[in-house]
Amino acid sequence: MVCRWGGEEIVVALKGADTNVALEKAELLRNLIETKVSVPIQTLEEHTVTMSIGIATSENGINFEELIERSDSAMYQAKNKGRNQVVTYDVLQ
Repeated sequence: MVCRWGGEEIVVALKGADTNVALEKAELLRNLIETKVSVPIQTLEEHTVTMSIGIATSENGINFEELIERSDSAMYQAKNKGRNQVVTYDVLQ
């Protein structure tokens, strides 16, 4: 399931995926976006689109709100670490 969440955020739910599977899929998506989209702007400079991705899993039976909070924390950590990367919530612990 994919849905827009907030201004620039998109939530992707992978039913039954553990952290390793989610990390693999997120890295695949991040690489596809980075390498396939280059947009010439009015100044003819090239701008590359990248993604910062945060991953959290509900393996420990947490509720939806906590899952979103954890993935959001991981995403902001990815942005703070230089953007264009994937960070899992368990790494923050």
